[in-house]
Amino acid sequence: MKRFLLALALPLFAAAAQPAEPGTEPSAIVEEAVAAALPLVPRLEEGRTFLHSWLLVSAARCDEALALFRADGTVFANTAQVLAQQALVYGDPACATEFARLMHSRRVNPGILPVGHPAYTYRAGAILRRAGQEAEGSALIAQAEAELAALGQDAQQALWSERLQALMLYDGTPLFTPWLDRLAPELVRLRSSDIESSAMNSFMAYLVREGRREEARAAMATRISRIRDIAVLERMAASFSPDACAQSAPATRQALEEALGEANEALRVSKLTLIASQAAHDRHCRRRAG
Repeated sequence: MKRFLLALALPLFAAAAQPAEPGTEPSAIVEEAVAAALPLVPRLEEGRTFLHSWLLVSAARCDEALALFRADGTVFANTAQVLAQQALVYGDPACATEFARLMHSRRVNPGILPVGHPAYTYRAGAILRRAGQEAEGSALIAQAEAELAALGQDAQQALWSERLQALMLYDGTPLFTPWLDRLAPELVRLRSSDIESSAMNSFMAYLVREGRREEARAAMATRISRIRDIAVLERMAASFSPDACAQSAPATRQALEEALGEANEALRVSKLTLIASQAAHDRHCRRRAG
């Protein structure tokens, strides 16, 4: 179930809610979903701290989530990353900051990120910058870049993967353009051993979306990517929305009622957790819209 939730959590990081149905208050949906899910969490076989913390973050109860997370030393760094990202999605940079800092003190699951802790240091730095902690975040990114460089050529693809993840995180914020400006000139000097073709495709698509077609063509000329037609990049770019509050549908009361009626407890918790996440993001988007 934890893997199921992780798979659905990451798209939430890049997408959010349209205006909710009339009469639906997202804060009420969050509260009801969390209240129904929390009593079931202790009965789950795995992922209890993760789910409990996620529900608390959704309910804007970050202090409780942090206390719970800190009390369980078995939780990996990747879980702290997901919670930090979700806090950003919910418009809570202070909470994101604290979970990003916790990423340093936790073990790394090598099955998820083989390069180990430098990658999580990089991600923590990127999250901290997005959360407004510029000096602290930039220092961590510099540290991670040095650590990855010290690992030699084998770590180059991991380095460029983390640079791309940071770019995606910054999309829609003032951090995006300076970060793309920094990386774009380096793309033309890369070799196929430095960056995965899928990552190069994403960088080129971002360049196209920003109207920087000549730079995209120059990167295309490295032949790291199999894409040879700028129109393909235009189609890719169309899916990269910088507005996180403009794409997916919000949680609805009907969905909440259906989740509450789910007979399987583990599946009920999963559904309620995701509904709470959607509603928390919708709450943030409504507040942002005024």
